Amino acid sequence: MRTQWKSVWEFNTARFRIVAEVTPCDVDPVDSFSFDSDIEAVRNGDVAWFDARVRVLMDDECVGADYLGCCAYSDPVDLFRYHSTLTCQLRRLRGRTDRKSRRERKALRQCLSNNATLDPPVTYMEYGPGMVLQAISEARATLARHGAVKLRQTESV
Repeated sequence: MRTQWKSVWEFNTARFRIVAEVTPCDVDPVDSFSFDSDIEAVRNGDVAWFDARVRVLMDDECVGADYLGCCAYSDPVDLFRYHSTLTCQLRRLRGRTDRKSRRERKALRQCLSNNATLDPPVTYMEYGPGMVLQAISEARATLARHGAVKLRQTESV
């Protein structure tokens, strides 16, 4: 059976395209979760149960990729959404000195650094952004080996 991937996120430059894609996961969720409520959420369809991949394409040819299986999110794009949402909230608070803003900034930093749960619940996982970075890193290595494209040197994050 051929796997059908569906694009959920994309970033384009003049020559490169970074694409995040998902496909339904066929692995039993019992092997991935400790709590019965999580297993039931997958089986009942309360959350999306999928495998994910990020590919870097140059002229429609894959030059780098990363994969993650057994993902469970309300919406597959959430795998990639949380990082940008939380960092944007943190930037919005930059320069504010009132007590509420300081508390909110501290909570966001804790969430970003510790994958903590806040009230209201917001969970931050590094998986999606990490997949993007890994695929880009692999693409850079592939292109450097082939000498096909002159790449800009960037500082490591």
